[in-house]
Amino acid sequence: MYNYKICIPSYKRPQLIKDYTLKLLNQYCVSKDNIDIIVETEDMKKEYLESLGNDYNIIVSDTNGICEKRNFVRHYYQHETDVKYLVQIDDDIENLIDYDVPLTPIGFEKTIQTGFQECEKNNLYLWGVSPFHNTFFLSKKVSTTLKYICGAMFGLVIDRSKEVIYSDLDHYEDFLFTCEHFIRDNGVIRLNWIALKTKYFNPKGGITEWYGGVRARKEAQIKNATYMKDRYGEMCRVIIKKYGYDLRLNHNYKNQLL
Repeated sequence: MYNYKICIPSYKRPQLIKDYTLKLLNQYCVSKDNIDIIVETEDMKKEYLESLGNDYNIIVSDTNGICEKRNFVRHYYQHETDVKYLVQIDDDIENLIDYDVPLTPIGFEKTIQTGFQECEKNNLYLWGVSPFHNTFFLSKKVSTTLKYICGAMFGLVIDRSKEVIYSDLDHYEDFLFTCEHFIRDNGVIRLNWIALKTKYFNPKGGITEWYGGVRARKEAQIKNATYMKDRYGEMCRVIIKKYGYDLRLNHNYKNQLL
């Protein structure tokens, strides 16, 4: 049994986190003592305390933006805690799906345990789930190839003998983490039958509000997609869509450093 901590970064969404992710975790029977909420300022912490009460541990990151916050999370749990197994999840998750069936409390716990078990079995450190609940793309397989580990939910095995992997992007930082873990560890774990139900462009709070709106966020997508392609070459490709650019990882890519 892997004893894990759940971390939820959140930005100006105390009511949303209460109505979505925290409600879902409560349905999964996750202890509130096992949940940390990461906010950016002391003033923001006060807002969350007013909405949530004192039931959750709320940590102030004193950061600006999703990149700095996720870097804070990685640094904090590696250097300032004894946590070994960390699950990070967004604040607006509606549900987790096993093919087309919502997870039960037992199913949620089994998913977490399977993710960390597969990491240790394959000597890897990052696991995730499918970012979309489309049964056409789901399969009852564990992959170790270069598949996108979505930042909306992932597990991290913390090894204090290794250096922390940091990001320098506010958009596509989860693609960057996926690529860097693949390069360093020679693989990432994805549980391809578990999917997220969430809204990736929710305009209220979160990264979209931090950017200043949907348009500004999409402009950042274009800029950072180009950066990722220039940096990682054959590991990813840029997809041109109506709203701008998007990224796809090359799951056939072989680690050139081996």
